[in-house]
Amino acid sequence: MGKIWIPGGGGYVDIDSVTATAGDVEKGKVFVNSNGDPVTGTLELTGNAAANQVLSGKTFYNTQLREKQTGTLPERSVTQNGTLGNGSDYIAINQLPEGFYRSNVQARVPLSTLANYCGLTPYTIKEGVTIAGVTGKYKGATLKLQEVTGSFSTEKINFYNGYLGFSKDRAWHLYGQNYPWNSLELLGSSYKYLGIKGGVGSSSTGLKGLFRLSDPIDVTAYTKLNVELSTSGYKGSSSSTKRDWGDAVKFGFGATGMSTDAFVASISRASNSDLATSVVDVSGLSGNYSLFAHVYIPAQGSSGGAYLTVHTEDISLTI
Repeated sequence: MGKIWIPGGGGYVDIDSVTATAGDVEKGKVFVNSNGDPVTGTLELTGNAAANQVLSGKTFYNTQLREKQTGTLPERSVTQNGTLGNGSDYIAINQLPEGFYRSNVQARVPLSTLANYCGLTPYTIKEGVTIAGVTGKYKGATLKLQEVTGSFSTEKINFYNGYLGFSKDRAWHLYGQNYPWNSLELLGSSYKYLGIKGGVGSSSTGLKGLFRLSDPIDVTAYTKLNVELSTSGYKGSSSSTKRDWGDAVKFGFGATGMSTDAFVASISRASNSDLATSVVDVSGLSGNYSLFAHVYIPAQGSSGGAYLTVHTEDISLTI
């Protein structure tokens, strides 16, 4: 057994008990091996972790044996919110806060973020259906008009579930012609949506009729009102001579209680026009409005009667 004697010392070291090798001792440091020989250590620390890669509060050593470091990586709690992105066939949750996530942590996106990302608004979802927290108000592009039946006479207004205002010089029907003179008549069953016909006599001062065709409609999300109609206007007792006058009919939106042709958005047709669709820009409107039709037959003086038929084939709103 080898021994090391230290003169004047109080003990000795048994070098046979030395088990360290060069690889166990820090590089550049010298120790004595079991043979009593000095040996230079070769141990190098090769850690490459950075503080932001180690959990906050936990300590570690990197390349310096005597320089203990503390981690800064946060451990995330149960729920964390991110943002949305997508590829050709997937949706991704992006920009989650940096940190350590355990298996019980949920990556979330608020419903409002999802709705905005998908372009969901009340007017892009069917009425009564809720998607991503947004409840739909969209009722469809085609307007559901009130039922139009009957006509009016001198005694009463008989316009089912609707509103009618008019001004005329005489208040009676002359059915000897193909049209009711000095009056307007609604044709609820003659056309897909609405028919109106009327006439004035030779001494008439003219006739105007205002028809409310719908309950209030929230038009906020719509951009266009589409009305497909034709008009046919005549003068003379035989109803054979076409006569043209402007603004024979207007279709459009107005306040529900409107009693004059004070439209907020409308289209006009002259007294003779082929069946075609006219488009009204309603993108600037918001809130509730009712759909109206305004019919006008001008005074004729001594030139004979005048007659007008309005044929409405389709009415719709588009977004």
